[in-house]
Amino acid sequence: MSVSPFAAKLGSNYVPCDEELEQLRAYIREPLCRLAALEDRMAALRAQLDLLTSQRDALKATIDEHKALLSPMRRVPEDILREVFEYCLAAEPVVLIDARRAPMLLTHVCAHWRHLAHAMPSLWGAVHIPGSTFSQPGGIGGMLKFNSAIVGGWLARTKDTTQPMSLSMSFRSLNQTLGIVLQDTFPRLRRLELTLESGDNLYMQPFLRQKPKDLPRLEVLKIDSKEDSGPHFWPGVELLSLPTLRSVSLRIRVDPMRLPLPWNDLLELNLRCFFSATTMPAVFVGGLSVADSLDVVRRCPRLRKCSFQITRGGQFQQRPAVHTTELRDLALSDAIFLPQFLERLDAPSLERLELAPKAGRENDDRIAFLRALQPHTAHLTAVDFVVTLFNTQTLTALLSMVPLLRCLTLRAGQANPDGVISREEILDNSVLGSLTPMAFSDASVYCPFLTHVEFFSCAMFSDWKLLEFIRARMTSQAATLPMLCSVVVCFERPRYKDILPAVADHMKAGLKLRLEYTQAVVWRYDPRAGLCEL
Repeated sequence: MSVSPFAAKLGSNYVPCDEELEQLRAYIREPLCRLAALEDRMAALRAQLDLLTSQRDALKATIDEHKALLSPMRRVPEDILREVFEYCLAAEPVVLIDARRAPMLLTHVCAHWRHLAHAMPSLWGAVHIPGSTFSQPGGIGGMLKFNSAIVGGWLARTKDTTQPMSLSMSFRSLNQTLGIVLQDTFPRLRRLELTLESGDNLYMQPFLRQKPKDLPRLEVLKIDSKEDSGPHFWPGVELLSLPTLRSVSLRIRVDPMRLPLPWNDLLELNLRCFFSATTMPAVFVGGLSVADSLDVVRRCPRLRKCSFQITRGGQFQQRPAVHTTELRDLALSDAIFLPQFLERLDAPSLERLELAPKAGRENDDRIAFLRALQPHTAHLTAVDFVVTLFNTQTLTALLSMVPLLRCLTLRAGQANPDGVISREEILDNSVLGSLTPMAFSDASVYCPFLTHVEFFSCAMFSDWKLLEFIRARMTSQAATLPMLCSVVVCFERPRYKDILPAVADHMKAGLKLRLEYTQAVVWRYDPRAGLCEL
């Protein structure tokens, strides 16, 4: 192609005259013909390529079908498959009725897997049955059809066995048919979870009225209902008095001290008890106070794990000291009077402690709190605290008191009534420095066995200090210092230094590191700023 007479004007805003227009048309006439010829050749080649591609795909499909017969998975013995199927189950105590998850997913692979899965009662021994509402497609009729077709078939696979059952149910309406379907499973129920999404607590009546002879194996019970049925409803529920219960979790409106629980035999207890209305206007009863929580622990001599949400305030009512040798795990949320509670609790075997104060009561008396906490620190291996329970000095002092600590979790407090979260600088460079080993191996360091660290929205130290901490813990020559397993830090600031490349080798060696930052506030020009909008 010859040199264009318009080469100097290409790519410019030049406007050709009439004579130049004819020259332009004449110049591109021959290139247009050549372009059409090239496109014809390309179309022919595409047709040939499409033909070859279709032949290739057909041949590959035949080969893949034959190669599938060679798959080692087809020759895996059934006992190995059974182990694989068991491993596929989720870690949750109940299983969802979901075709995208085991065990239902396993039945969709092939006929052999389906028959094998159906023949394994252990895969179908736990199930969550969701509630329904008239606003959903199908309404109550669709729900009953679902229960009979799916739930009935699910439960039937364990009917003729002694397989213990774990059942989770949510309610939005009364369903007598479901109670009939589940009646055969009651003698085998080991775990029962009931959730009232909306409506009346009487919807759960087929379960709440069960007697010890009806549920002889029930050990774990969870009930979640925000409905207020009056102060006398839950104390009269026979289900709560089963002597076989060992683990109970309740989020209901009741005075927990009136519940007919088998207190002496409980091993785990989780209470979220709220006020209940009475027949008198503006008079409420129930809820759990700090003093009540001490009484609950006193009632449960075998209690190993307990979690209480403090829902009733007022003045602290004096209680005698509580001695419990079995308690290993204690959690208090929305708590007030923490020093008074800790001073009256004697739990020499306590290993895990979680404390979250009521919003606005975090820093009532930090010195008194630390003094009350000290007797419980000797054997602690895991703590989860709201950081505003401390200042920098008392937090550092706490870290010096927990020589066996392995898991350290600190988090920001709740927002106050005005929606403001305290951002006091507590967890700063000096605190993290106390956890950072020195260069020489015989240097003392707080929490020498620390392996898991989580700081949520309370970290005030720098990226450089965090990098120093991780490096020192991962490369320490001291024989007593294990390497970190997991570090999670959520900053309430932008990132100033990317430390991931510097710790990449440690992450390859097994360190799980998750860092989160907020976006930097960038100034943007607004031409309408200050413009009168009247």
